[in-house]
Amino acid sequence: MKLNAIIAFLCLQYSCLCLGGPHDWINNDDGPDFEFAGPPEYLLKAFGVASYPKILKDHPEEYRIFYSPPFSSPILVIITVKQDKTCTLTLLRLSGPGGYPDDLGKIDYADTTKLNVEEKRGLLSKLRKDEVYDAMNGLTEMQVMFLESMDGNSTIIERVVEGKHSACRVSSPRYLAQELEGLIENQGLTVYSKIDLEPFVDAFDAVCKSAGLEFNSAYGEVTIKKEH
Repeated sequence: MKLNAIIAFLCLQYSCLCLGGPHDWINNDDGPDFEFAGPPEYLLKAFGVASYPKILKDHPEEYRIFYSPPFSSPILVIITVKQDKTCTLTLLRLSGPGGYPDDLGKIDYADTTKLNVEEKRGLLSKLRKDEVYDAMNGLTEMQVMFLESMDGNSTIIERVVEGKHSACRVSSPRYLAQELEGLIENQGLTVYSKIDLEPFVDAFDAVCKSAGLEFNSAYGEVTIKKEH
């Protein structure tokens, strides 16, 4: 009886969502606005880092990039601009697959390097753009959930600058940037015309280049060049 009730409920939900066209429910969704405060606690704990405190007055300029593919090791890159204006890049990797929050494993790779002036300038020019952290602004929880159901690779970029914290999460930003045009033109999901993923993708690519990361599978597995 319980299973039959669940099936009946799902059928009712599906029929309601399809009224007036297959995607009207996405374009017209009036649910709560999407808000992303920061990385989940289980990911922070696995990497041994804490959420940023509410008071950030004396905190250095810093960026954290979490990349978590479903079937391979999550990566964390931390870029810190110190008081003397030098800039360091720390790269951490977990041993477990990102799609299993209870079994992320332990840190099996850790390395910190100092960026030269040219590397620092090029990287920060991408990460400092406000548009990076505004990519999902204006969408609702349901509209973002639809995008995230397309692929399981989660990318989070956090920023602390001038005492303020910003964060944005995008599922498979490179893939999604390619798919947006089709979602709008072919599937009629006009709500996504407001998304500009280029700044986010540019920042993510710049981080991957500086950290020496290579993508080598359809499922988002990453190789660290320094290990070769």
